This record gives sequence, structure tokens and C-alpha cells, in this order.
Amino acid sequence: MLERELGFFHSSPVQTTSFSISINGNLHGYFRGKQGLRQGDPMSPYLFMLVMEVLSLLLQHAAVSSNGFKYHAQCAKQKIINVSFADDLFIFVHGDVWSIGKVKQALERFTSISGLVSSPAKSTVYFCNVPLNVRQDILRLMPFQEGSLPVRYLGVPLITTKLIFKDCNPLVDRMEKKIDSWLNKSLSFAGRLQLVNSGRAKAKVALSDICLPKAEGGLGIWSISDSRGSISWGWRKLLSIRDIVRPFIWKLVRSGLQTNVWSDNWCHLSPLSSFITPRRISNVGFSISSSIADLIDVNGQWKWPQAWYDIYPMLIELNVPQLIHNMEDRTIWKDLEGNNCHFQSLEVWNVIRHRESPVPWVNGVWFSQCILRHSFHLWLVIKNKLKTQDRLAVWEVGSATNLNLMCCPLCRNNRDSRDHLFFQCSFASNVWKEVKPMVSLEKVDDSWQSIMDWMTENASSKKTEHIVCKLVISAATYFIWLERNNCLFSNAHANVATVVGRIKNTVRLCLMGFEFRGDAKVEKMLKKWEIARNEEENDPG
Repeated sequence: MLERELGFFHSSPVQTTSFSISINGNLHGYFRGKQGLRQGDPMSPYLFMLVMEVLSLLLQHAAVSSNGFKYHAQCAKQKIINVSFADDLFIFVHGDVWSIGKVKQALERFTSISGLVSSPAKSTVYFCNVPLNVRQDILRLMPFQEGSLPVRYLGVPLITTKLIFKDCNPLVDRMEKKIDSWLNKSLSFAGRLQLVNSGRAKAKVALSDICLPKAEGGLGIWSISDSRGSISWGWRKLLSIRDIVRPFIWKLVRSGLQTNVWSDNWCHLSPLSSFITPRRISNVGFSISSSIADLIDVNGQWKWPQAWYDIYPMLIELNVPQLIHNMEDRTIWKDLEGNNCHFQSLEVWNVIRHRESPVPWVNGVWFSQCILRHSFHLWLVIKNKLKTQDRLAVWEVGSATNLNLMCCPLCRNNRDSRDHLFFQCSFASNVWKEVKPMVSLEKVDDSWQSIMDWMTENASSKKTEHIVCKLVISAATYFIWLERNNCLFSNAHANVATVVGRIKNTVRLCLMGFEFRGDAKVEKMLKKWEIARNEEENDPG
């Protein structure tokens, strides 16, 4: 069995990516991508599967066109040669030189067609019951590293039996080391979301708020609380929500054989067991496990006694479903509006989650062109969850003397608060005076409420000038906060020009990655930001 990794050595037709380099948290430089996709691009798996399909066909052709080729003993019946998953490739073949040679020829032909080559340093060959002299011949033919069984993938052995505790230890150790490493670094927005459950410090925002969708003011993080018990964690969580999700799981009646007439949801009265007791069901000769088909007679009428219509008058309105005898009943999911829809775990979460009213500013914070760390910071500002001095005073953090001495690190007047820090402070006001002429924020005055009013009015706008405004607002709050912390903890002197420069440079670099269509307003905006562009470019997408 061979395990191989393939390296991309040729240009890809995808050439629309753009990059900036982050140094100490700030973006510097700008360049366009010209070869291939960025790491983690969602298109990568599709391209991988496309080229692996070609390789599979070449390997199969090599096998059927050679009389001496032998499949791996466990793969001969299905005629399997290779298996691909994630971005890895396993090749299975009988341990003889002739068969290995045919595999090598197929790989060489694949290389000549695609430009993809195998990496011997990242490839491993595994032998089982192969004589030593044959092993040596194969390793001379395919100069890979020799591995030992069992094969491990992502630190876990690939075996047919159930994994035991010691099998998972290497993976757990690797994850613990990686988490320890992450905790010692300054994490980005994406990194913080990956580690939302780490640490025991008091959170800035309540978990119930964080787990709301972005449209309702949260971060859209799914939350399943921890619990203890002897059964597995997965089963505990499933059992704990079954009463909540049961009303949304319905049966679409066709033959009526797969739907329990008493306990399943199949009509507007379901479940019938909510008002017809097991004792009454049993007394008239029915079974608690009866299907709908069992309760319908040959004339298409309900079999239950006439007396039930007096006891349960709601049954009078219950029509007998038209059965389709050659089709099975189907389980479906009904959403909150009662519409039949395809089942997804997202639908379950949408049912059981805490709900709030949609917020009008969501598209002003989260939009396709946003800079994530700026948006995350702006989200905290809107929630008023930054550790500003007015909030620290309420929490009584620090000594009484320190609380009395608190003042805004930027202007040295008053305690800093969200409203003071980002507009009313003379330093912040000077920053805004420099950046507002670059964008269409004429209606915004020196107050935080003014920003929120603008957000409510323009958050969902797709106009280029409004997208730039949103970028400037999030960048300004981000860099003003950084300067505030720099002055507070490093005794530095606040510098308006430095902050303005950071805001302009960051937004300008972001705009350079956009594609624009000719328009007088756009031309004027690009001139302000000193951005040259090609004539054929389109609007930012």
C-alpha cells in the first residue's frame, strides 16, 4: 500500500485573488495572486477531486491493459486501486515489482498530463507479508519512505476495530499542544471564535448573546452546553432536546405502513396519543404500535369505534388519508412557519436556540468586504462591551484612588466611555475630521448615536461609497482603541497623524482588492484614495 501526497507545480486558471501581509497586526503592502488558489480556498477540494478522477482512470487503465497486474488482496473483488479523501491519496496494490511498475507508469503519465508530481519526502510505502528482497526492489523502483503498520492518519490509527483510549492519545496530545500555543499568541477574530470555550476569565459578552445569529446581534456560534453522566455526550444532548424538536418531525403519509397512528406527527391533531390514552387504545383491540394503514378498513374508513366520536369530537374533522400502496411513508422536517423542508442540523439549531429581534445594523458590521478583526471590534463597541473606564468604575475594578484618577488616555479629560472615546474626545474628533472628507459621512456628527443612525439607514446599501464608509467606521474605531490602549499601558503620547495614517492605509489596501465599474462617483472616490484601476474592472462584489 502506498500513501502519497501530490504537490501543485503549475499555474491555476484562478487569478483573481489579492493579498496583503499582516505585520504586528497591521496590513502592509498589496499584491495580486497569479498562481493557484490560497490555502483553504473552498474551491480546492473540487479541483482536487477533478484531478484525482483522472488519476483513477489512468490507474484502472494500467490495471486492465496489463496481464500481469495484481490487485491488493483485500481490493481484488471490488477492483479498487486508489482511495482519495481530504487532500491525501492511498494506492493499494499487490506487493510485486511488476504491479508497482504499472502504478509508476500511470503516475508518470498523470504528471505529464496535469503537471502534478509526487513528493517522495511526503510519501510512504507500507508492506505486509512481502519478502525482504522484493521490498528492496520496490523501494528502488519507488524511492519512498518505508512506514510501519498500522497506518496513522491525523495521529489516529486506521484499523477495523474500535479505537481504544491509547489510540487517541497522540491526537489529544497534539491538540493540547496546539491550544497551548494558541493561548500564548495574539489571536485574530477567527482564532478567538475557534477558542470560545477556552479560559475561565469573565466573558465580555454573554454566551446567549454570542450564540444569536449575526442578524440578531450575535456571532452565530452554535452552543451545546457541557453535561455529565455515564452515557455518551452525544446521546445526552440528543435526548435532552427530543421533546423540543419532536413537534417539527413529521411523517408524509403514502402507504401508511411506516407511520405510527398514535405517536407520530402526521395530521393537525398529532400526536393522537396526547388525548387518546393507551388504556382506551388497548380496550378496543388496537395496538400501541399500530400504523395508519392498520386503522383504515377496506372501504377507506377509520376502524375506531363510533363511540370515540362522542368522546373525542375533534376526530370528526380528521379525514382519512388517501394511501399510495406502492410508496413508503417519508420522514420530513417542518420549520417554524410550518413549511416542509429538507432536514439540516441548522434547522434544529434554529428551533432550539434563544431568539431576539433582528438588529438594523448587522450589515453595517458584517459584509462581504469587511475586515474581520475590525468588524469583531465594532461589534463589541456596539454592544458596549469594551473595558472602558466608565464600565470598570461600575465593576469597582481597582482601588478607590485609581478610580478617582481615571481619565481618558487620549485627551486627559473625563473618564473614557464608548460615546466619549470614539467621538466626543478631542483626539477622536480630530481623527474623524481627517478621515470624514474621504467618505460620504456628512450627516454624522460628534456622537455615537449619529453613527448608529447612519448604520440603520445605510447598513444594507450595496453602493460603493457606503461600503467604503463602513470600512472607515470599523477601521477608525479599531485604531482609536489601539491608540487608547497604547497610551494607557505604554505611557505613549497620542498621535492623531499616526492613527489617521493607519486608517487610510488599511482602507486603501482593502479598496485596491476591489473591482470597479466606471462611474463618476467611483472615479472621484478612487482619486481621493489615490487608487489607479483598469478600465474593464467591475463593482466590488
